[in-house]
Amino acid sequence: MIKFENIEFLNFLYIIPILIIILILFSRWRRKKILEFTNINLFKKLVPKYSHTRIKIKNTINILLLTFLIIGIANPQIGTKIEEVKTEGIDIMIAIDVSNSMLAEDVNGSRLKISKLSLSRLIDTLKNNRIGLVIFAGNAQLQLPLTVDYSAAQLVTTSITTDLISTQGTDISKAINLCKKSFELNNNKDKAIIIFSDGGDEDENDYEQVVSSANDAAEKNIKIFTIGIGTKKGALIPIKNKKGIIEGYIKDNKTSVTSKLNENLLIEIAKNTNGKYIRGDNSQIVFSEILNQIEKMKKQKISSFKVTEYEDRFQWIFSICLFLLFLDLILLKKSR
Repeated sequence: MIKFENIEFLNFLYIIPILIIILILFSRWRRKKILEFTNINLFKKLVPKYSHTRIKIKNTINILLLTFLIIGIANPQIGTKIEEVKTEGIDIMIAIDVSNSMLAEDVNGSRLKISKLSLSRLIDTLKNNRIGLVIFAGNAQLQLPLTVDYSAAQLVTTSITTDLISTQGTDISKAINLCKKSFELNNNKDKAIIIFSDGGDEDENDYEQVVSSANDAAEKNIKIFTIGIGTKKGALIPIKNKKGIIEGYIKDNKTSVTSKLNENLLIEIAKNTNGKYIRGDNSQIVFSEILNQIEKMKKQKISSFKVTEYEDRFQWIFSICLFLLFLDLILLKKSR
């Protein structure tokens, strides 16, 4: 398994495409200015060592050098030792809604942002339990099978976006069913599913199908805790460009869609499984409520495999940087 010690530095990679565009535009501008005063053949005679191809190669090397330098500073690490970890706890599957309605900003940021922040903090408090992650919209996808590798869970959490599932909608029944499949159902031990969602529009979910999935979970000793993200008043769903600037709002029949928190369905799911519904606008309450409920559940001896040792690999990346720098110096010398 690969991870980055300083993963926040990878954000600087967003600079690379901007630099490429700037270099292309500058190259075109410089060529245009040259042609304004002379033709190419005469320019080559006046500046015999000038090479447009060499400049392209040099710019490419510099872009690669900067890219690998950023990756090197982020310090990629490779897992070198895997150990079996045994503990006492319960199996918990966490499902997070990634439908477009989770982009609505009627909480402190987007609903998805708040869900990810709460999930990240929740993972830190669920030690000694095996956790797995599922994302869902119109379909459901397993992102992380049950594990005690909490660093892997955190890594997966940071990468969750609404783009991961193309089929839109909020099909909670599919999320519940996929979570159930992820459990070892050949024992009668307590298990839990935690769902972060705004509940979706009432016409997006087949109410009877969702309730049926929840009832089936209850029969298998699975409690479902639902975390309601959003407000009853609701908000429009923004469409943002790559810079994060709002360019419009999602529409249905030319009318902007207002997405509201659908608490009734989330309450029913929790009630039918002896779980609990919790409003997600206060993360501290979310943590304390869930932990209190989990502490009451029957623990079981569980085992999982976890990467326990990582080795730095920044040396390899910086070696590539030195090689690229060497090539750059050779090109510089030839241009003189």
